[in-house]
Amino acid sequence: MLYIIYPNCDYIEYVLTTLAENKNIKLIRFETMSRNRLLVSLMLFLRYIFKRKWFSSNILTKENRTCLSKIKSDDKVLLFSIKDSTEIALLKTEIMSQNISVYLCDPIRRIKTTKIGVALFMGFIRYSRLHYFTFDYEDAIKYKINKICPVWGYIEENLTKTCSNNSNVYYIGTQKGRGNLIAEIAEKLKSEGLKPIFQIIKNKHSEYIGSLSSFYITNPIPYNEVIKELKDVDCILDIVQKNQTGLSFRPLEALFLNKKLITNCSSIKREAFYDKNNVYIIGDETESRTYKEFLDAPYSQISEEIKDLYNIKEWIKQFV
Repeated sequence: MLYIIYPNCDYIEYVLTTLAENKNIKLIRFETMSRNRLLVSLMLFLRYIFKRKWFSSNILTKENRTCLSKIKSDDKVLLFSIKDSTEIALLKTEIMSQNISVYLCDPIRRIKTTKIGVALFMGFIRYSRLHYFTFDYEDAIKYKINKICPVWGYIEENLTKTCSNNSNVYYIGTQKGRGNLIAEIAEKLKSEGLKPIFQIIKNKHSEYIGSLSSFYITNPIPYNEVIKELKDVDCILDIVQKNQTGLSFRPLEALFLNKKLITNCSSIKREAFYDKNNVYIIGDETESRTYKEFLDAPYSQISEEIKDLYNIKEWIKQFV
């Protein structure tokens, strides 16, 4: 049996949901009773000192304790996007399995933003002796972690629709220091007669940019609703944060929904599905097209064999 433990996150749950029908896979949504990392760390420390499981199990939900207790030593476990070292350590103490893998869906330099934080995290990785995998090219090389394809869930056929050249471009997300670039792209799209459909989630950390005021929204949109909105767009905008070399979910949404993609992630050229007709790379020195010229060109269909590399139903077989 393969147990997949994942955080309480709607887009990750969406990706993994299609595996629920597989009788050899069990999905466990992971939540602690407290988000206070200091408290969780203290409980783990006390468990090691007094050798009493109560200290660690007391910070797990009742449902998690029940599910984790069913994992046997010969079962396989995948911690999918569980990236906090305290949570990984907590799960390791509670799980009997001798075969635990960790798939990191964020760059390590985003998980830990300081040099000492990265050093401590890498020390934990070596000490924990688990099997680690990453989606990020640079992390794989720099930290000697296994690189595997990023992954997305299978999309229902009634949601797929090939580009119709209606010339609209969809973006959803927070600014995270990317506001000026997003504003610049929005203005350029408008100047070329294209329609930016942007939904920028505003929070207390967001810098207010006047030209984006009409795009701000207060409440996040559930991921399944985002997917429905993507059905009727022709192009998806993907803006990754500085130094990220692995793919976000946006290129994979474009791949499976047959949409064109505008992105600032230059490493997308390494992916098997990369096709210049379908992908516009912002800042690429070989890119001379306008956005309109890019959107007006025909969409190139990608084979199912290539899509399967990123399809969760095929991707998961390497862990079963």
